[in-house]
Amino acid sequence: MRNQHRNTQQSPWEVHRRRWWSVFDPFWAICLLLGLWLFHPLLRDGLPSAADGLLHFYRTVLWRWSWDAGVLWPRWHTLLYQGYGYPLFNFYAPLLYLSSGLLDLVAGNILLAFKIVLFLSCVGYALGAYVWTKEFLGSWGAIVAAAAYAFTPFRLRELYFQGNYAQFLAWSIYPFVLFSWYRLVRAPDRNAFWRASLSLAALLLAHNISALLMAPVLLSYVGLWSLKEIRERMQAGDSWRLAVRCLMGPLLAGVCAVFISAIFWLPALGEARFTQVHLLTKGYFDIGENFLRLADILAPAPLLDLRAANPPLPFHFGRLHLALAALGALLLLRRQISTEERWQLGYALVATAGAVFLMLPGSEFLWRTVPLLPFAEFPARFYGIAHLFGAYLAGASLQWLAPWRRVYRLASVGIILGLLGSQATYLFPQNFLRPDISPRGFHAYEVQFNALGTTTVGEYLSIWTAALPPGPAVSFDEKGEVRRLSMDAGLEGAGRILQTGPEEILFELQLDAPRTVQVAQFYFPGWQAFMDGLAWPIEPCGEAGLICIRLPAGSHTVHLTFQDTWIRRLATWLTLFGGLLVIALAFLRQPDRHGGRLLASMPRALQGGWKAGGWISSILLLGLMLKFFWIEPHTTWFRVESPPDQALPATYDARLTVGDSTTGDEVTLLGYDIEPSIVQHGDVLHVRLYWQASHRTQGDYSSFVHLVVDPDNRALGGSDNMHPGNIPTSTWRTDRYTVDDHWIPIEPETPPVAVKLEVGLYDLRSGARLGEVFLPEYVHVRSAAPRPRDAIPYPLDAEFANGVRLLGYEWNKEEGQPTLVLFWETSQSLVQDLQIFMHVLDEDGAMIAQEDGPPLRGMYPTSRWLPGQTIVDSHALPASLVVQPHVIKLGLYDLASGQRVPVRHADGSPWAEDAVVIPMPGDN
Repeated sequence: MRNQHRNTQQSPWEVHRRRWWSVFDPFWAICLLLGLWLFHPLLRDGLPSAADGLLHFYRTVLWRWSWDAGVLWPRWHTLLYQGYGYPLFNFYAPLLYLSSGLLDLVAGNILLAFKIVLFLSCVGYALGAYVWTKEFLGSWGAIVAAAAYAFTPFRLRELYFQGNYAQFLAWSIYPFVLFSWYRLVRAPDRNAFWRASLSLAALLLAHNISALLMAPVLLSYVGLWSLKEIRERMQAGDSWRLAVRCLMGPLLAGVCAVFISAIFWLPALGEARFTQVHLLTKGYFDIGENFLRLADILAPAPLLDLRAANPPLPFHFGRLHLALAALGALLLLRRQISTEERWQLGYALVATAGAVFLMLPGSEFLWRTVPLLPFAEFPARFYGIAHLFGAYLAGASLQWLAPWRRVYRLASVGIILGLLGSQATYLFPQNFLRPDISPRGFHAYEVQFNALGTTTVGEYLSIWTAALPPGPAVSFDEKGEVRRLSMDAGLEGAGRILQTGPEEILFELQLDAPRTVQVAQFYFPGWQAFMDGLAWPIEPCGEAGLICIRLPAGSHTVHLTFQDTWIRRLATWLTLFGGLLVIALAFLRQPDRHGGRLLASMPRALQGGWKAGGWISSILLLGLMLKFFWIEPHTTWFRVESPPDQALPATYDARLTVGDSTTGDEVTLLGYDIEPSIVQHGDVLHVRLYWQASHRTQGDYSSFVHLVVDPDNRALGGSDNMHPGNIPTSTWRTDRYTVDDHWIPIEPETPPVAVKLEVGLYDLRSGARLGEVFLPEYVHVRSAAPRPRDAIPYPLDAEFANGVRLLGYEWNKEEGQPTLVLFWETSQSLVQDLQIFMHVLDEDGAMIAQEDGPPLRGMYPTSRWLPGQTIVDSHALPASLVVQPHVIKLGLYDLASGQRVPVRHADGSPWAEDAVVIPMPGDN
């Protein structure tokens, strides 16, 4: 009563102040600083020279230019694809571009607005993981989970080297989705409903593939907690009919999210049949080409070379992340944990393990079976799920120290710093580009980076486009103003462009006779023409699928405009309806009697306070200042920089040049790695090449690595990369080298010998080679199932003086012709290339045939034999012998001197004439 009376004396302002102050969590400041740690290299001018970074930035610019032209929801832009137009925004999730454009309205700087969205995403990783996991782990475990989710190798790879910023934004939304939907099931109220609806809608609008991969996870996660909620409500006395009403909230929230995002996904799905999206599952994008190896997942963080244009980054999980996740998973063995924690831990473990499995080759059958899954293209995208639930397990690992409060809190700080330090090598990106924000700059980007339409394979070209036009549809004058080719070359001078926009072209022309006019713009459903104000039919024509209009003679004004189809109009209305629906349903919802019980059950010792939050924030801020003002400018910690014309990370130095001196296109192979140098059938050989161009090449070249066998340089297999290092050679900087990885499967038919590696470049279109070189190192191929010694039919154990042993032999018959198979072995490496002599003798000892030459017909000279390897060497006897052969005498000799190598029996006695005697099959 005393407390109640005291509260009634407080002013309304004081009541509201205390209420809002109690809501604020001091550990949110730590999340903000974790986001700043993740983002801070982007504080410099420009954007990282990431594979897709400029691509997403220029899409944002095009979206913003569309607003300036009065197009509120763009689906097409006439500048795309060298001015021929492209329905990019009809098919690609727009949240990154939409949010950056909105911020630009305030900031007045599109690059700054774009970076603000990336910064908010960085903060979102830490803050989202924190608010979600705090439900189960308390503040200290949750802040560890926040650091574990924010500082993953893939996160930094995406932000500074890969540049898929739409996916980066989507993954920052993941934990907010789980938090909102968990709350909607377990503590439903008005706020939980609109948070769940809007978070899922945001994910659907951020990145369609990320939403696709999260869909089964979210369904199962919500289903798991819904079952638990129903069971608890029935135990509390509710009927099953009343208990299952808790499912209405998630169901309605899902409907609202789908409706709100319909403006994107409905046209994208409904009109995909007019595009060539099937290309996203072919060739380079086939999932069979992109599975990870377990060695990649377990790899350590590499030391990055600042002179590399694309430093090699393994798709690794992070060893500290894995160790912490394993410790967290082991909590399932404890009996003391609550049912709530056990359910969450079990689900996190299954989700993490399942996501890792789906990145490995063993899951290919699922990728080939589940509909739409192949469109994810890269199994490594499942790192979004793996890191999310792995972060929860990492935060849970702290529970082992919960009985010791001080150790528990100190350990959390140490783990946070350890997670940051484990990824420090990624925090020094050097290659930043200042984008030219102009139509000419965008056109130059498309050409220079071979990014026509800002896509890789033109997957959104229409089905009417079978071949690309010969040249661009736009050019630029000295002032950078656009000059657009709008009609047939034959109509030059007969017409002129009056106006162009993102989704329109207005021109006038004078025709002496009726004719079909071809407009330099790709046809796609939605284009409409108006001649002199009247609707006029159009159609696609030619191999390029351009817009064609049949016009009568005379002077005409033609207005081409890209308008909404019926499915786009339906999608817009569904989105508006979804927005109104979520407002109405959220307003009508009442607080649930179960709400608030989750946080109330959290032990106070696991909650963070202002003092702890201040200390951790101070440590993070001090570390950031230390990096800015000392580590980065005055040390070489966590990075390396190669001298000019050298690649320090390369295992082997090469300095080999391939090229054509007549064209001037020359590229130097600075070095290479071969891993492993000894392989067996079924293995995959990894060859990494370090290329550097002496100057900009005129064309784009593909790279190759071929397995070649002596003596005729016969190719046995290999690997080709359309763009070495996934960077077109015409865009290579001369002060940077490019890392080019090749993965070569060792097929069972590959002979178990030492093979050479031939590497080179060839023209992407004609196939003509720019040049090739043979690497000095050999790769040894071994049989996956070598013949055991006791399985040799006729053992001999003849020992030659140089360490070579003839273990035995067997007789085979190939097409009726006797073949002698010899089994050799050496106990030491040989310097000489020895020859084998074989003399076929008749019963009287006369030689009736002979054979001299290197082992395996020159494919495997003795100087390359591996000690301990069994070498299988077949020799076919001549089929046209007149006299019946009786025995074969064979041995080794030096070709230069003609001297035979001495050979002895196992008991030490010499073989006569230093020749091993082998009887014919009938005499065995």
